[in-house]
Amino acid sequence: MEIANDTTGTVFLQGIDIATAFGGLRVRTKQFGTCGIVGGNTGPQPLAPGNNTWISATFDTHLRCPGTPPDVIFTAHYDGAKSAAGGFTGLPDIAYAGCSASPG
Repeated sequence: MEIANDTTGTVFLQGIDIATAFGGLRVRTKQFGTCGIVGGNTGPQPLAPGNNTWISATFDTHLRCPGTPPDVIFTAHYDGAKSAAGGFTGLPDIAYAGCSASPG
């Protein structure tokens, strides 16, 4: 998920919270970094005015062939504040081991 600093000053990203609509997913890793990066920063990370970065996460699932995968919401913490950065509804392109097809 891409986030941008649309303020006039540098902000310091401090952390990431990730919530799901219901149980079944466990966050394995989460980080800030460029698109597609593996093993980025976990904070704090400066973000200059007009610049952007990506929030990413890797999950373990405890769901067995769910009909509808859970929604995922990312919240970024910066400079003592927090902002809901967005999320994904249903993660329809996720393949589940042992299932005949991806849900969705």
